Amino acid sequence: MIKEYIEISDEIYEHLKHISNKLGISPKEILKEYVSNLEVVSYAIEEEANIIKSKLGLDGEELTKFAISRVISLSAGLYGFILVLDEILGVWSMGFTTSHGSGKVVDESGKIQGIFLHLDGSELSMNRSLVNCVELLLHEGGIVVGFHTFFGFEGFSQEELSTIKKVVESSLSNLRSNLINRMQTCIDSVNVEVNLEEHELGISISVVVYSNKFTCIPHVNVVNSELAKVIVESGLINNIPENGKQVINSLLNK
Repeated sequence: MIKEYIEISDEIYEHLKHISNKLGISPKEILKEYVSNLEVVSYAIEEEANIIKSKLGLDGEELTKFAISRVISLSAGLYGFILVLDEILGVWSMGFTTSHGSGKVVDESGKIQGIFLHLDGSELSMNRSLVNCVELLLHEGGIVVGFHTFFGFEGFSQEELSTIKKVVESSLSNLRSNLINRMQTCIDSVNVEVNLEEHELGISISVVVYSNKFTCIPHVNVVNSELAKVIVESGLINNIPENGKQVINSLLNK
């Protein structure tokens, strides 16, 4: 392992101390964690450097400082956007994280048709949500939000999985109508599709909401509570581990 020391200004160190007091760790630990996560933004820094070099003609130290500062300031700026979105969707405060799959959506000719945001669940969100990932598409026709959940049944035969799928499928029409009823003020602005797929190791349920109004996006807890009802009504809850049952019970009580 190669270790190098870098100098930081007194102002930055004092700011690190301020943050470290809030987090209950040392300034050194904050820097260590920050540096260990630089790989996450390395792609963005590389792309930014290419743009600045070709469009603005910067190079060397000037290019490096500007590229890195813009990527870091961008993350802070977009964080505000995520918090606003969270007030409607509720997934960020539940522990979801953004994915590299986010970006633009293009047609066959390469023309941009929309913006795509993918949010993945984490170990923290698994203790609060049945939804595993959320996909948000913004395009000229409105908004499409997909809530996806997967239930794994390791050790089950294909015949047993097919039986489980049929039982769950019978409860999905109620899920769709319940969701629409819970969005009465948006009933003329939304359409809901519910899909069930059988996989080698389990089943997945997708709830996709189409809307021409941003304010008609359903909160993840609305979808979670309706999914919890399906799990109970179908009897699927009997095949779920104890910690999963606790999540379902907490969602039903909200």
